[in-house]
Amino acid sequence: MKLINPTRPAPVSLARQRGTQILEFALVLPLLLFCAFVVIESASYVRMHQVINNAAREGAHFAAMPGNRSNLATVQTVVKTYAKNNYPSLDTNKVTVSVNAAGTALTSTGITLNTSKVVVTYSYPLKYLPAVSFLPAITCVDANGTTLANPCVTLMGNAVFENFE
Repeated sequence: MKLINPTRPAPVSLARQRGTQILEFALVLPLLLFCAFVVIESASYVRMHQVINNAAREGAHFAAMPGNRSNLATVQTVVKTYAKNNYPSLDTNKVTVSVNAAGTALTSTGITLNTSKVVVTYSYPLKYLPAVSFLPAITCVDANGTTLANPCVTLMGNAVFENFE
């Protein structure tokens, strides 16, 4: 007669274990995909934010040069060209550039500084996260005040540049 060990579980068939593994995979897969999309979207967002900040710096540097302070159209072109060259899929129509406080300042030591502040705003369209149905809807308004069809996040880059004369 064969004795049964009460602490040892009854043998489970291999087919039943395989079914459990498939079920666990089916439950975890959506979470893994969501995490992957969040990482991809976040990386793209951070890269775009860096490009917008650098474009603002480039525009502020250009605007602080003595001959360029009053030429807003050229500053806008410099900023949009920089952004487009560093992020090819960027829609330059959604980029707004404003130059504030461009002028000169005199330091206590008598040095004249050409200063400029450039603010660059961009409505960054979300690519992957809007497909997730349980997230709240995100709407965005562009520089003209029209609501955009795709959900987006507004990025802003500020830069101040001082140039010694």
